[in-house]
Amino acid sequence: MKFFQKIYALSTKGFGFALLSLLLSGLFYSISIVVVLNTHLLPVLTSGLDSFAKETGCAIVEYELDCYEDYYEYEGLIIDLNFNDEDAEDLSPETVVFTKTKVYYGGNAFEYQTLIDAMKLEPNQTMDELIDTIEGFVKKTSVRNIFTITIVATIYYSLAHLVMASIVQSMIKKRTGENKFSQAYKLTAYIALPYIVFNALTRMVISASLPGLISSIITNFLPLIGLASRIGIDLGILSLLTALVLKYGLPKPELQDEVIEGEVVVTSPVEENIEDNIQV
Repeated sequence: MKFFQKIYALSTKGFGFALLSLLLSGLFYSISIVVVLNTHLLPVLTSGLDSFAKETGCAIVEYELDCYEDYYEYEGLIIDLNFNDEDAEDLSPETVVFTKTKVYYGGNAFEYQTLIDAMKLEPNQTMDELIDTIEGFVKKTSVRNIFTITIVATIYYSLAHLVMASIVQSMIKKRTGENKFSQAYKLTAYIALPYIVFNALTRMVISASLPGLISSIITNFLPLIGLASRIGIDLGILSLLTALVLKYGLPKPELQDEVIEGEVVVTSPVEENIEDNIQV
């Protein structure tokens, strides 16, 4: 259990490694997003959609999608101008949905205005031009995307860990009697990092993170739970990992022998500010 011991030991030291953990969390998340865009989204957009774009008559008018009809479906790609944002949680990782104002893929939403403004194009685009815009945006800005998403994700994790740290603080207090929020925050950063890395790896392989995948399955049976189930999954897994660290990572107390009539008869933890109880 040396791994748990090292994590706990780090939480008693400075914030240097904690800040590094936050930065690495943001970096792995951003890399997974860029990989998903390049390896999964682009093939869908470039797989003979020219004829489909012409059939639909779709075009962007003042950053909003307009088509002949409100709904089309073609080989994993859907155009739904009446799409409800709440239904995005029910989408499979491979499905691409063009809505009135944005495109959904792999649990992520990209607004047309953001894509078009990033490419410095006009707010009016045909469907062909939109597909070229998204393709060009993904290809040409991958490095910049990694940098930008890393910064945003790092800030997000820095704030999100505050919630988990409050839970970890109570767990530490229960086990050790200490009530240090700073230690709880650092411990949260260390525990969350491998979990975030694991989710990033699953996202790159199957275009969905572990909590997102479980949440989508739960939502199919209980549609009203949605986001709450995903948050609950994250908190539950992190709480379990914290419990393991506190169970196996706490340093063992030093033992002191009690001596009665010159013979060692029992051992007990050494406590500060308490004189040795020795009977001779």
